[in-house]
Amino acid sequence: MQQRSTARWRTCRQGRTKIVIDKFDVKKTDLRLESAKVKSENVEIIQSSKGDTELPVSVASIIAKSLFEKKVDDLNKIVGVDLRSAKPKDIDPEVLPTVAKLHFSNVRAVLDSKKIDSATL
Repeated sequence: MQQRSTARWRTCRQGRTKIVIDKFDVKKTDLRLESAKVKSENVEIIQSSKGDTELPVSVASIIAKSLFEKKVDDLNKIVGVDLRSAKPKDIDPEVLPTVAKLHFSNVRAVLDSKKIDSATL
């Protein structure tokens, strides 16, 4: 596996920046990269289903997970609920839109039962 990884790094032309992304949703990622104006002649972007075999991708994943967990801890203190184990019905419906994915059916059910329109929040 290390040889393949090293070979892929060598294929990047000198003077170009190489970005390796763990492949998830190619179309959405391409749109995000376009809107962020990341694509250029000097940037090579590789979306790989084995992106986490590249050390920088693995490190970025660990950092992202750590930051996410810190943010959840901060939100737990603000809303007074352990968001990792709470059900949507256990969270104040006025707060729910700021801490939950609104398209989930169980979240939508709570908001609908309290007549809260997430579009106006």
